[in-house]
Amino acid sequence: MAYTSTVFRIHYRTQFGDFISIRGSSQGLSWTEGIETSWVTEEGEDVWVLTLPLNHFNCNQFSDSDSDDSNNNENVIHFKPLINDEVWAKGYDYVVSPGGIIDVYPFFFSEKGSVFKSIFKSHSLGNERKIATYLPPSYGENPFKKYPVILFQDGHNLFDSEDSFCGDTWQMSETMDELSCNGGIQEYIVVGIYPLDREWEYLPTKCGGVGGGADRYLDALSFELRPLIDKHLRTLPHTNSAIAGSSYGGIISLYAWATRPDQFDLCGAFSPALKFDNKIVPQIVKRSLQARPQNHKLYMDCGSVRDQADAVIELATHLISNGPLSKEQFQFVFGEGHAHTERHWAIRTPRALSYLFSDPLRYQPLLVSENEIEQQSDGDF
Repeated sequence: MAYTSTVFRIHYRTQFGDFISIRGSSQGLSWTEGIETSWVTEEGEDVWVLTLPLNHFNCNQFSDSDSDDSNNNENVIHFKPLINDEVWAKGYDYVVSPGGIIDVYPFFFSEKGSVFKSIFKSHSLGNERKIATYLPPSYGENPFKKYPVILFQDGHNLFDSEDSFCGDTWQMSETMDELSCNGGIQEYIVVGIYPLDREWEYLPTKCGGVGGGADRYLDALSFELRPLIDKHLRTLPHTNSAIAGSSYGGIISLYAWATRPDQFDLCGAFSPALKFDNKIVPQIVKRSLQARPQNHKLYMDCGSVRDQADAVIELATHLISNGPLSKEQFQFVFGEGHAHTERHWAIRTPRALSYLFSDPLRYQPLLVSENEIEQQSDGDF
């Protein structure tokens, strides 16, 4: 079907008397003065709509002020919504192809998300534990927006230094706030799960008298915790969950992503302790990997200091050399001088989440954190 217009649909409830405008790079848009949208209601939502005929499109009108990145040279329209043509939406530019239809859920004023703690009671595991949940900055501002969910292991180390076993945290809320307000990510609800028995819960097989409970633990996350989150929060319940963790938490995250592709679409494996469990998890990952939808991604990293780098690099090399993941689906980062600590995982977290949570509706520049080296498919480790 050939479209004759580009349609911008902005889902947002303004104050009485306010309006939404759009500024942009081409097709009659300008970065200096916006075009006012028209307000409609659809199924209880306020939607601001702008339709621009394609005969206004001029591919030479793209703005080059934002970046020299190649994304700016693509045949796309860069744009941002504004309130009253004065207050800009947070985050990087949105992008849409000429003749496309785009729905966006912006926010304009909020700068910080919120974290609350609660108790998760698992009937299948027969226990209860604390969880810490992060809600993105837009959650309270835009009531029409729904969010994907990431389940993070060792949740006690993510947000609160008083709960962290060493006093250092991942600075997760600060990182998510920064990426949401000044980056190009999809905003996520982050659920940090406090462990009760890390070896039993995080190791898939029993070895040396420990481990072996990973599948029961993952069942509890998928079939008890996730439905509970969907019931009480504005989530996208029909999408898969993302999963992440470090050390033993990196092991179970890798295991879950490789063996349960129908439940977990994104994985962040920070410094996975692959030498434990008789090195069984790398074997399981290699055997279980299969072709995945393009939006399924795996991020893996390690540091150079006492971080089992040789085992992690060996698995990363195998994944790069043997597939079946495309180069867009797998990213490995090596932290030179980084150790097996929350402080260094916090340094690498912005890069990891920018990759995993990249928003296909937004411009995406490359973000590199301190002392990181991204290994490409043709690079040497």
